[in-house]
Amino acid sequence: VMYAYDSFYTVPIYRVYDTGVEQKGTHSIEATTLSVYDVSDAEKPVNERKFEQQGNYINSRLVNDTVYLVTESYVPANAHLKEVTDEMLIPSVRDTAVSSNIQKLPASDICIPSQVTDRSYMMVSSISLTNPNSSSTKAVLGGGSTVYMSPNNLYIAGSITDDTTREETTSLLKFSIENGNIQLLAQGNVPGAIDGQFA
Repeated sequence: VMYAYDSFYTVPIYRVYDTGVEQKGTHSIEATTLSVYDVSDAEKPVNERKFEQQGNYINSRLVNDTVYLVTESYVPANAHLKEVTDEMLIPSVRDTAVSSNIQKLPASDICIPSQVTDRSYMMVSSISLTNPNSSSTKAVLGGGSTVYMSPNNLYIAGSITDDTTREETTSLLKFSIENGNIQLLAQGNVPGAIDGQFA
């Protein structure tokens, strides 16, 4: 996926963290990097910024000058082991416009709903292409894989199958994206499964 806006373009790249967040051999941390290039001089593009977000790439959207990046990061199954510290379980980002260091999300940016559907964090970030000081990230415990977007909101849907009855349920997360500021507005479940992204 590549996005272009004015004299900027971006490329999200999936990779595995190689510094700073390795879990002492118990679990590798995967990440997605969004690189922002200034291509006002097409012969000499300049890498203006790298925004690295924990987790596997799920989807992304460009709205005006802002990229919305969605990843899913699994909480290690061996979190009970002594060498796995609480800090290793906290989602993280790295934004070279702010610092070259990995930043753990503060508790105020992490949501644990009353109904947790999955052992993973769904992470959503907004990254402005024209304002390097503008980004916002939220993490929600519980997964999802289908992304919908309207002008004012971002929705993430996930599937849940009951192990006993085999009945399917769809979990839904609704985020407000006003001015690039991400806020979780609602979470709920509905019976059945969605047919796809355009259902």
